[in-house]
Amino acid sequence: MNEEKTPGNPITNYFTLNKKRERPSTSSSQEGTVSKKPSVRREEEGMMDLQSNLMEEFDKCMTDSETDSAVNHIDKQMEKCFREFKDQIRDMLKNVLSKVNSRMNVLEDKVKELEGKAKNIGESNRRLQIDLNRQIQYSKKDNLRIFGLEEKTDENCREEISNLVKTKLKVKILPADISTAHRLPKTQKQKHKSMIVRFKDRTQRREILKVRKLLKGTGISIGEDITRDNMTLIQDAEKSGRFESVWFHNGKVLAKNIKDKKRVHTLDLFVDFDEITR
Repeated sequence: MNEEKTPGNPITNYFTLNKKRERPSTSSSQEGTVSKKPSVRREEEGMMDLQSNLMEEFDKCMTDSETDSAVNHIDKQMEKCFREFKDQIRDMLKNVLSKVNSRMNVLEDKVKELEGKAKNIGESNRRLQIDLNRQIQYSKKDNLRIFGLEEKTDENCREEISNLVKTKLKVKILPADISTAHRLPKTQKQKHKSMIVRFKDRTQRREILKVRKLLKGTGISIGEDITRDNMTLIQDAEKSGRFESVWFHNGKVLAKNIKDKKRVHTLDLFVDFDEITR
């Protein structure tokens, strides 16, 4: 026959079933089992009573409405503490973020201020470079450079230049009309060192520039003394592809617009080639 299922609490049933299984028999077996002593039996009965009492208390706890109320109260308190903790963390983060944003705004204002100052400094530096280049170029208005003139041993540069100008360009000039003249360091592309000449009278310099084309085919050429910045400006303008031609005249860099050939631009340092040729 199948064992009858015991209704009630599963934990109580478990101990009850075990108690039924483990309860010792008081009858003697055919093999001559010896009955237990009265003291051992009393101890077992006491243990069973204790176990039964504990199970009863446990059952009461499992069904006690006060326990449920206490558990619900604990749950509510924990939820409240969690909400309060979450609110505190959120308030702390808001406070920190507010301070960070405020600090960032201050830093952004300082950066903008520094950028403005840097822009003004940069503009001032560009203006100073432009003015300095113009002044240096102006100081060279009495100078000419001569390229391709053959070098001679123990040559007198003033006499060589005066002879060249008189014989090739037909301009009357004496060595005394030249303030100073000397050779410059030779570059890799030059066969002879170029020569720089400073005239006492600017009128003679202008006359020489007017007829310098007469030197075409001689291997000798004459040009104005150009600052390094203006020479770089000429090279950059030629490389830009925005001009048909670029040249230097009377202390200025000039360029003909490739789109409108009637327009001639005066170029200066830091000029935007694209902007002026639109």
